[in-house]
Amino acid sequence: RNQTRASRRSERINIKQKRKHNMTIIDFDLSEVAAVQDWQPLPSGKYLLQIQSEVMRELPKGREIQVSFQVAEGQKHERRYISQRYLIEHVNPTARNIGCARLEALCLATLGRSTRNFGELVGKFVNATIGIDKPYVNKNGDTVTKNIITRCEAPSGGAPLVAGTVQKPAAKTQHDLDMDDVNF
Repeated sequence: RNQTRASRRSERINIKQKRKHNMTIIDFDLSEVAAVQDWQPLPSGKYLLQIQSEVMRELPKGREIQVSFQVAEGQKHERRYISQRYLIEHVNPTARNIGCARLEALCLATLGRSTRNFGELVGKFVNATIGIDKPYVNKNGDTVTKNIITRCEAPSGGAPLVAGTVQKPAAKTQHDLDMDDVNF
């Protein structure tokens, strides 16, 4: 409170000037870096994918969960990424139902159950059938093709996998053991 308005203002100006001059310096010439090849979608087929991240995004007409997958190591196209968006709220009920049904299939294939905490999916594996969606024109006027996941299944047709390990059933609690002796 003892500072005058002028001194507080000059303090803010100094901070802004410090931030303005704080820049990243690299010690190589970017023109020497090889140009990135045109991106192409993965060929249609079945892939073992690991879920890398999930993000909920607000949309003008609803909300979506965007899930990023990576092709598992040891497969053709390993470490390539694919992203899939699942509408969970939308003004169009048909679009919402399709998105929720596909997200439910992903949860069942990876966790063996439904969930409301989609962070649980990160690190899990899924066998996915991937296709190529119809081309569209983006904001820049470029024609773009992208992958779409058309089907999800548990890895190896069995229990869902966790990164590096096979999930084991949870140990039975005392209540579960007691209930095993009850005849229904």
